Amino acid sequence: KVSEAGALDAWGRIALAQGDISTARQHFLDGLALQQEMKDLRHTPSLLEGVAQQVIASGRPHLAIRLLAVAATLRDHIGPARLEVDRAGYERILASLPDPLDEASFQALWAEGCSLTTAEAIDLAAEIHPRHTDVLPNQG
Repeated sequence: KVSEAGALDAWGRIALAQGDISTARQHFLDGLALQQEMKDLRHTPSLLEGVAQQVIASGRPHLAIRLLAVAATLRDHIGPARLEVDRAGYERILASLPDPLDEASFQALWAEGCSLTTAEAIDLAAEIHPRHTDVLPNQG
């Protein structure tokens, strides 16, 4: 089941790369539910980052920042460290945040996200409904 959660994460990222936000969201949420059921958090940071990327693509960066903060906190406390090969993708997620967000607002949202428990973060991710743009133009 651990490898299934990793596969769901990968499938979610593939769906995002193809512009299919709805499918990506479902894969990430299924992976999070599986992680929660197994009480194994090893894929949870990556899955939360995937949801954050989906949320940014749906035009809600404030929610994404909170999810990215929880993922970073989990990585700091339980690991796994981000693989060097994944660093560029993470940097792209951060770079995709809109410019008009000032540093103070970013820091406040980040702090709010850091204060969430893992269960609260998973609940938040599950409560985020896709906006009318379920499919983006092909990102490929």
